[in-house]
Amino acid sequence: MTISKIHKFFACLFVVLFSFGISSPALAQWENDDTYDPFADYSDYESSAEEEADINFFKTGRLFTMGFHAGYRNFTQDLKDHFGGGTSFGLFLSYFFDLRFALQVGFSLSDHTIALPTSTPVSGNVEVNDVSVALKYYINPQAVTKGLGKLNPYVSIGMSQINRTFTTTASSSRYGKDTSNGFTIAGGIEIPAMRNKMYYGAQASYTMISMPDESVPFSNPASTNPSITLNGDPYQLLFILGVNF
Repeated sequence: MTISKIHKFFACLFVVLFSFGISSPALAQWENDDTYDPFADYSDYESSAEEEADINFFKTGRLFTMGFHAGYRNFTQDLKDHFGGGTSFGLFLSYFFDLRFALQVGFSLSDHTIALPTSTPVSGNVEVNDVSVALKYYINPQAVTKGLGKLNPYVSIGMSQINRTFTTTASSSRYGKDTSNGFTIAGGIEIPAMRNKMYYGAQASYTMISMPDESVPFSNPASTNPSITLNGDPYQLLFILGVNF
């Protein structure tokens, strides 16, 4: 083998080794790149995204909302036949976790007439008040039409404590005070005003509840039906005025 052939052999060997040496680290670096690793450490990009979300919340969102609501409360099933509908009013306070979720506590009060065709007819009125805690979710405007998105639609679920106080012509201890807990679902809209410092809204809610006397019948000799019951659930239709902070 001549010197020139030896030089060519080592030159080819060097080129092969050099190429392998360059390509191997490149593959190793690609496989170990933690940019695509879901278990990688916190990155600067994620920090910037969260910071942008916080800025957007404090610029366009709200932290607290205090408000007043007034409307109408009535009942379903047998209660609507013996309890009259009445004006409802109350107060509420909402705390916002972000642009979509809020926790709301509220109080409402209403007064209703009562008339029971029992053996000794009963008439009078009943005061109904409730304390509620609910989680509200504001629907993403991108998921609805542009016009509906401006109304800020929301839904809420929560728990309510209903208290009733009877003032009737009957002397029975059955007509006193009773309390029960229920599950409330609601939906509504909010229309911003005064550069988002206030808003006007409307809400409909329904509370599923079982009062202590629902399964206890009343005597009703004046009817073909020998007894009546006070079964039913309350619902409300409200107008809302809120102040944002």
